[in-house]
Amino acid sequence: MNFFKQANTERFTLIKGGKTNKTYKVRDFVYGVLVPLETHPLSSVSVSNSSFSIDLWTGCAWQCAYCHVQGTLQDIGEEGKMRKRPLRRNKFTPSDILASLKEHPFFVPDQSILSLGTASTEPFAPGEVCQSTYNLIETISKSGLKNPIWIITKAGIPNDFENRLAKFSSTNKLIISICYAGNPRSIEPIQNNRWKNWKQAINVGASLHWYLRPLVSEWGADSKKIHDLFLKVYESLGNQIEAIVPGGLRWTDGIEYGLTEVHNIEMPDIPKNDNIKTLSNNIWETILECSSKLFPHTPIFKKSSCALSYCLKKASITNVQVQDHYSCQSSKCPPSQRLICQNGSIRNLSQIQGQKIIDSLNVPSKFIQINSLGEVILFPPIDTYTYAVRQTIQKRFALRI
Repeated sequence: MNFFKQANTERFTLIKGGKTNKTYKVRDFVYGVLVPLETHPLSSVSVSNSSFSIDLWTGCAWQCAYCHVQGTLQDIGEEGKMRKRPLRRNKFTPSDILASLKEHPFFVPDQSILSLGTASTEPFAPGEVCQSTYNLIETISKSGLKNPIWIITKAGIPNDFENRLAKFSSTNKLIISICYAGNPRSIEPIQNNRWKNWKQAINVGASLHWYLRPLVSEWGADSKKIHDLFLKVYESLGNQIEAIVPGGLRWTDGIEYGLTEVHNIEMPDIPKNDNIKTLSNNIWETILECSSKLFPHTPIFKKSSCALSYCLKKASITNVQVQDHYSCQSSKCPPSQRLICQNGSIRNLSQIQGQKIIDSLNVPSKFIQINSLGEVILFPPIDTYTYAVRQTIQKRFALRI
């Protein structure tokens, strides 16, 4: 199979909203999918900003109004909305998916971060979904892959987490990001204790991050609320948080469709920059103020990739230090990590090294240079490719392999 050709393929469908009569452009397959064929195991794997997301399910009981999954035709189905009861996407087992992933030139064994359920559902939803997440972690470890495993959750740590995963924590680094921004029930219908059983995560050696997002002023994100959130998390966990990653809301056609058409919620006033999160400077300054009092030694990153890089003690896995200088400098990042990123700059890569990376991905481009902004310059240009290809190139240059 021509893996590059498949990853560089996107199909879209136009759907009309029943409330506004507006036309929305949604993807047939999940954003960044590796192989857009339902008959292939890698239709369950997609390239995200920092990881490869493995998604076994479609549908989610959490039903968050802003969920980005609502921009995928296979996830909103014929009824035009995400189903509440998750169903398996296809017949492929975790072993099938991992075997195919090992063959893909975009994937780096023992290096690439594997996120579970990032593009589909709540990975710790009670019942079959949670058990499948455990099985997936166990399968990854038993396969001999030592890739870091990343889980973003709103369910909190399951009651049997430590018993199920204690013996696998020494083979694969676990990173758990608890997503909590105190959004109202109209935005996040399930209002639960997201910090339950956090000690089980610490006991198995997992890194615990606070995903403070999405923060939206129209949904109550003001100075008082942020102060209250910091106090509540501090009272629940003390200083056990390894990193804090605030963020605003991103815009996509799918997110706007889900908010306005499915949930009858007005789209917040944010720039329509596809998949770019928006967070005001006022909110950011309030976050820094609160953290200085309650979490003075906890790093705060504008980019989730920076938190992952810090956790893994690697230079930025997405080249933030050279391609997004503002986010890099405004983050509350330890000097030790800044030194690691400085030493891992891609600016000095030679033409031979750059071409070797491009060839290893089977991308039909000629490497030209890393320009003054730290951008990878190719011919044909990198922006002629899909997100899955572009982002993979960036991540592989960050790894320098």
